[in-house]
Amino acid sequence: MVKDAGDHQEDIKMKVRNSADDAQQEGTQDASAGGLAKGTAGAPQSNFSKIIAYILLGLFVLLIIIFVTGLLKFKQISNEIKDLRNDVTAQLANMKQVASVSEDVKQSQSKIKNDIANLAYQTRRGHDDITDQLKEMKENCQPQFECPDQWTEFHQKCYYFSPNTEDWSTSQRFCLSKMSNLVVINSAEEQGFLNKGIESNRHWIGLNETNNMDNWGWVDGTQYNTTFKFWAPGEPKDLGSYEACGGMKSDGRWNVYSCSQKLNYICERPVFCHFK
Repeated sequence: MVKDAGDHQEDIKMKVRNSADDAQQEGTQDASAGGLAKGTAGAPQSNFSKIIAYILLGLFVLLIIIFVTGLLKFKQISNEIKDLRNDVTAQLANMKQVASVSEDVKQSQSKIKNDIANLAYQTRRGHDDITDQLKEMKENCQPQFECPDQWTEFHQKCYYFSPNTEDWSTSQRFCLSKMSNLVVINSAEEQGFLNKGIESNRHWIGLNETNNMDNWGWVDGTQYNTTFKFWAPGEPKDLGSYEACGGMKSDGRWNVYSCSQKLNYICERPVFCHFK
């Protein structure tokens, strides 16, 4: 019985020892398993941190790019605003200048209108004064039918038959100096009177060719086509390059001569008035 009890105790010790060994072995296995699990969990955490760092770095670079781009755009917009402001300022200055010029033009127009009105008024007054003076002169005028020495009176006109010869222009200048013109013949009656005074000499009359053979004119502005004509047969002829003037032949008929020829001439002027 004593042996059995000792054996039994020995068995208990053996079981306790085995249990301790098993527990130690399980602890070692658990520790190994825990370390492996810990190592396996640490690797994903390290990769995730790197990804986060790269993302943050990318965002930082993106922010820098956005900032620089915005700064450049802001500078560009600022320059455009500055240019626009300068353009607006220039346009305003031009508008002010145009407004000033427009005002000057308005003032000038107003002054011109006033000047025209004053001139028209003065013209009317001058015309009225001249009309009144002419009326008074006409009322007070007594015709003097006597002509100066060496002049012949016919139908209230005075005629001068020159004893000397000159070219047409010189003859007209002499007549003008005597307040007259080379004679302008308006009727057959006047033509007949002149025929008697020329004494078979050729005389200049106040007729010349102004531009061409079809454009004759009288020195006092009388229309050539409305007056009496007494051309010789075949006249007026074309003198080509020579300046053509009208004269009377010895028989009284009109003839075309070169204006540079020297002929006698006839001056004509109206009778003057004596005032009361």
